[in-house]
Amino acid sequence: MSFNTYQRLLTWARGGGASASVRSDDRHTTQDQSQRPCAVQELEPRHLLSAVLTTAIPDQHLPASGGTASINLTNFFDDTDIPGTVVRYDIEGFDTFDVELLDLEATNTVLNFLGYVDRGDFDGTFFHRLALNADNTPFVLQGGGFEFTAPNNYDPIFQGPPVVNEFGRSNLRGTLAMAKVAPGFDGQGNPVGGPDSATNQSFFNMGDNSANLDNQNGGFTVFGQVLGNGMAVVDLIAQTPVWNANSLHPAFTDLPLRNQPNGDPFPNDRFPDDRDLVTINSITRVEELSYKLISSSAPSRVVPTVSADGQLTLITIGSSVPETVTVTVEAEDHDGNTTQATITVEVGPAKESLNGDKFADLVWRNFKTGKDAMWEMTGFDKAAGVTALKNVNNTTWYIAAVGDFNKDGHNDLFWRNAFDGQNKVWLMNGSNFVSVKTLRTVPNQNLSVGGLGDINNDGNIDILWRNAKNGRNVAWTMDGTAEMGSLRLDNQPGKDWYIGGLADLDRDGAVDVLWRNDSGGQNKAWLLNPVDGTLKQAVGILALADTSWVMTGVADYSAEADNRYDILYRNVKTGKQQAWVMNGTSRLSVNNDIPRLKNQDWQLPGRASQLAARGNALAKIQRQANRTARVRSAALVAATSTQSSESTASLLGSVEPIFTLDIGADEPGTAFTLGDDGQVVN
Repeated sequence: MSFNTYQRLLTWARGGGASASVRSDDRHTTQDQSQRPCAVQELEPRHLLSAVLTTAIPDQHLPASGGTASINLTNFFDDTDIPGTVVRYDIEGFDTFDVELLDLEATNTVLNFLGYVDRGDFDGTFFHRLALNADNTPFVLQGGGFEFTAPNNYDPIFQGPPVVNEFGRSNLRGTLAMAKVAPGFDGQGNPVGGPDSATNQSFFNMGDNSANLDNQNGGFTVFGQVLGNGMAVVDLIAQTPVWNANSLHPAFTDLPLRNQPNGDPFPNDRFPDDRDLVTINSITRVEELSYKLISSSAPSRVVPTVSADGQLTLITIGSSVPETVTVTVEAEDHDGNTTQATITVEVGPAKESLNGDKFADLVWRNFKTGKDAMWEMTGFDKAAGVTALKNVNNTTWYIAAVGDFNKDGHNDLFWRNAFDGQNKVWLMNGSNFVSVKTLRTVPNQNLSVGGLGDINNDGNIDILWRNAKNGRNVAWTMDGTAEMGSLRLDNQPGKDWYIGGLADLDRDGAVDVLWRNDSGGQNKAWLLNPVDGTLKQAVGILALADTSWVMTGVADYSAEADNRYDILYRNVKTGKQQAWVMNGTSRLSVNNDIPRLKNQDWQLPGRASQLAARGNALAKIQRQANRTARVRSAALVAATSTQSSESTASLLGSVEPIFTLDIGADEPGTAFTLGDDGQVVN
């Protein structure tokens, strides 16, 4: 852009009317700052700022030592009155101040401005124009066009293509607007300037300039407004002495300089440099709210930190004794309004740990003998040995999942009966049985327990059910062992898909659902929304084509106990086990150090246990059917020898039982009748 073009920048206007053209080149060079009036108008009405907690932050359950959790506070707090992007001006020698950009009102102008911001083009530029009205009150403060590179070098910065004018909001005090070029012609007679000529320069309106700037050259596009007490900073900048430095550049007729003594002619003994210029160190995007830590009720157990971008990190230290810790954080808006939230942190055993340490344990059930046992793990090694659990001789019962129902810091066992659909919870104290709680019976054997986790983010363990026949997935929302309601999740068609477990894979504070297909070997994760438990995103995970590998658990199995969830597989043919060490939904490595258990009578909770118990239930049905066949045969012999054929039919009708395994109220019961060979016919 030529010097003549710079001289036509419309924001050289000085209040409109005849007064705009009445000026002297050295009008302000010797004026004492204390003699300059500075009438400060009140800010025009704008948003009333307010920091609010939009959603309760879910409770956290961490291992007693070495557990970590990261919570993005921006997902839970908001300033609902600021819909636009917020940027921060860092000015050399002055406090910072923030500006809300009007993304919805001047979309293209904001995108243009943010392009310069994100590239860092404005970093190191300076305010080159502080124009005054005829009465010496501030008119506009303009910058974004030049940077100081060396003594007597004040270079124009990169200039992108012009943006289409989007005038809408008036040029009132405290607003930020685009500078543009007055309509005219260049040295070759080509037209320049006009309403759509704005590029990189912008200005702050120091007063109500609507009568002037709203009505010329299509109106000057307002695309931002100063937030909070930011205009107090801009007003201080406007007190900087102004110098006519057009000998350095034609655009510097109203150049504010910080450290030139009043009354001295310009230039003095040196050219102005970064000691004198009102330098914009940076313009950067910032969050609309700032965050800080208020307290931890037990800093010796839970160490919280809050970063500048709103990331709350919790780290547990100390003993393995369960404890409830509260952590309070605060959000503050640009007007200084604050709101606080308290997070409850249940410090206790790791997910699927029974002995209360930070390592997930393996709970085994023998579907031939009814014995139950626990491998006490230290990472991938069975280092602490084997502990016997209370036996359940009826092998149609299986352990569906492990979780802490009563929030006492000890994981409990969820039992389901594959024959009659009973459901019970063993409340545990480590490996010791404490008591049993009976839940509602669910006879439908198409329904399986996919896993336990806090799906609705109320701090309680919920039970996720899957119906493999119709693809429905429903969670029982719980309060301890009391069923409070239900939550319908998305359907997952296909009876080959089963739920491998629930865990917070993406570390957003919400449990996620891990899926495996036992026909094709595909794996995937449903990442759930921390606000309401709905499906946020479905993410594919590396497949394991050999479907003899069954997904048996999702927990932190690593020796480091890094609180990142890993996937445990067991081969139903060989008894080998392997753990996929995960980072979210990405596999980092495969660990084969977990001991092998060849005996397939022993199974871990979940899919394999369900199938084993289901097989035992069908065998039980077959035994009952065999007994019925014997009764039927005996009755037939007796009837043939003593009754007529008519009486025989009557007698058979009275003794023939039909064994029915109810598969749910939404479907008719399935009658297990007998074939000619006396075997069950489904």
